[in-house]
Amino acid sequence: MSTGDLITGRSLLVVGGAGFVGSNLSRMLLSNDVRSLTIVDNFLSSERSNVPDDSRVKLIEGSIADDAVLTRLPDELDYVWHLACYHGNQSSIHDPIADHDNNTFT
Repeated sequence: MSTGDLITGRSLLVVGGAGFVGSNLSRMLLSNDVRSLTIVDNFLSSERSNVPDDSRVKLIEGSIADDAVLTRLPDELDYVWHLACYHGNQSSIHDPIADHDNNTFT
């Protein structure tokens, strides 16, 4: 069974879907005839232009750790990829506790 067989017709979520890895994953998922793809991204280290222009994509701007964002997620999701994180060492040097909490608990 291929990955395409597993996700065809499914409802998917990619957290961090506007980043480099997330946007490439999103494009690959869309090429496999998914039903819908929700992308959550706060655009702190990504670009809006990375979000695929596809009618099946729903973009939610904000942090997945925000309750208001969670309430906007679809009621049913078949698969979730969590790729959001603080990246680089600037944030970890400036505020290591916040960096750890975001990358570990979010």
